[in-house]
Amino acid sequence: MKRVIITMIVTALFGTGILFAGGIKIGYVNSDKIFQEYEEVQNAQKAFNEEQTQWQQEYQQKKSEIENLQNEYDNLPSIVTEQRREEKLALIEKKKRELQQYAEQIFGEGGTAAQREAELLQPIIDKINQVIKDIAIEENYTIIFDTVSGNIVYGKPNLDITDKVMKRLKEEKPEE
Repeated sequence: MKRVIITMIVTALFGTGILFAGGIKIGYVNSDKIFQEYEEVQNAQKAFNEEQTQWQQEYQQKKSEIENLQNEYDNLPSIVTEQRREEKLALIEKKKRELQQYAEQIFGEGGTAAQREAELLQPIIDKINQVIKDIAIEENYTIIFDTVSGNIVYGKPNLDITDKVMKRLKEEKPEE
């Protein structure tokens, strides 16, 4: 859908002759490069990965507890009453449901992990977008595309402002 809209805009600009009249200056950025090289992004990813590791460890502990309960149930001596067996089985099923709920709460769509990642990255994304916007205004760009979105098949290197964005981001002090 984005491609169709972009294509329509570019076609309209070509059709009206604006592009050739010198009224439009186009640039592009490579957001993958920015995300890979910008230290604040790396720090946020590191913090998120540490939290994610904790969640995964907690998940594994809960899973191990269920496996231990299942082993206990499987190895119950034959003299154990049927009521005791049913209680043990009910506990196992309860723990399985709790594990499923935990996994959904943490790792599910819109879960704690997704919210935390957005919480860590959104201020950085906003900062990157502001730097791009500032450069676009200062250097009189009409449109800045992102190569990652798939909209740029080719672009002259002099239109790539990624390095300018990286330089400006590195000059700014990280937010603490």
